[in-house]
Amino acid sequence: MTNVPELDSITPDEIINQDGGKRKIKKAKKKQSGGRELPPAIKVRIELSKFISTDSGLKQGIPMVKLISYLTKKVKEKNDSLDAVAVVEEAKKLYLANKEDAKKQYAKLSVKPTIARQKVKKETKKTPKKTEKKVVKKTVKKTK
Repeated sequence: MTNVPELDSITPDEIINQDGGKRKIKKAKKKQSGGRELPPAIKVRIELSKFISTDSGLKQGIPMVKLISYLTKKVKEKNDSLDAVAVVEEAKKLYLANKEDAKKQYAKLSVKPTIARQKVKKETKKTPKKTEKKVVKKTVKKTK
């Protein structure tokens, strides 16, 4: 078949099952597992948001983040000397003590903006006013 004797002795099955020879397919590099970890204060805040959402059935999102910052600000007003992790732990205790207050605050934070803040479309087309001269000209033409 071919002029190269080595290729004549190879069966089609052997060709199909080849590893690729010198040009082997490079395996994809594995993604790094882990990498840089989150700071402990952020981890605790995430855990607190999960706890509040499972405990009270509130959705996670921007209002939840605002609720957590509201609770942490209340704790910071009382104790300025606490570190970030301790502040979030105290905020959890504050939430457990006043669940109804936290739910009311969440309801305030999740309200959409009022109509007054939304842009109102202006009318761009102005209807031209008919002057008396045009009206007179049209009536004269109609009578002729």
